[in-house]
Amino acid sequence: MHGAVVYPAATLLAVCAHLASLAQEPCVAAGGAPALDLADVRGQAHAKRALTIAAAGGHSLLIM
Repeated sequence: MHGAVVYPAATLLAVCAHLASLAQEPCVAAGGAPALDLADVRGQAHAKRALTIAAAGGHSLLIM
């Protein structure tokens, strides 16, 4: 494709950082720390527990 701009990236994390910088509300705060914290969520004990267990095991989770 003529005129396309290509941005090479060494890792998927570099791609995410680039995309987050383009977003109006970045999902990652400056310094690489998450902008949101699961501890800020009130209620939803079962959902929070499932997220915690999935994250601890390095698993993905689909919430529908």
